[in-house]
Amino acid sequence: LLCWYTSIIIPRNRVWLSNRVLIESKARDAPKSVHARFLLAELYLSDNNLAKAQEQAEIGIGIYADYAPLLTLRGAIFAEKKQYEEAKRSLLKAAKIDPTFFPTFSTLAKVYYASGEVEQAISVYNQIIPKSFGKLHVEDYVLYALSLTKNKQYQKSIDVVKNFIGT
Repeated sequence: LLCWYTSIIIPRNRVWLSNRVLIESKARDAPKSVHARFLLAELYLSDNNLAKAQEQAEIGIGIYADYAPLLTLRGAIFAEKKQYEEAKRSLLKAAKIDPTFFPTFSTLAKVYYASGEVEQAISVYNQIIPKSFGKLHVEDYVLYALSLTKNKQYQKSIDVVKNFIGT
C-alpha cells in the first residue's frame, strides 16, 4: 500500500519543483482558469517572450473579459511592444472595472510617459499617490518626478523626491 501511494504522490508533487513547472501544470490541468492564464502570461512576460505572453493573455480574456489584473498585464504586454494605444485601451478598461487595483494605474502612468503624454502621466500619479499607502514602487516616484520635471514643475518634482526619501 505504501509503495502504491508513493508511486502516485511523488510524481504528482513534482509540480512544486519550480514556479514555472507549477504554473504550467496549473494551466494544463485547468485550461479554463483565467488565473492560470494570467500567471502563465506573467511568466512569459518576465521571460520577455511577448508572443507567448500575448497569446496567454488573449486566452484568459476569452475566458473572462473583465479580470482587471489580466487586462493590466495585457496593457503591460502592449506597452512592451510599444503599442501604446492598445495598452491604454486595455488599462483604461481595467481601471474602470477595478479602480482600487494600483498596478493598473501605475502601468497606465508609465504608458502615458512612454508615449509622450507627460501631463496625463502626472494626472494619474496625482490621483494614485495620495491613496497608494506604500503600494507603489520606487520606479513610480522616480517617473512621477521625471514627469513633473519634463512639465517644468521643478519644485514639485523636488518635493516628490524629498517626500519619498523622507527629508
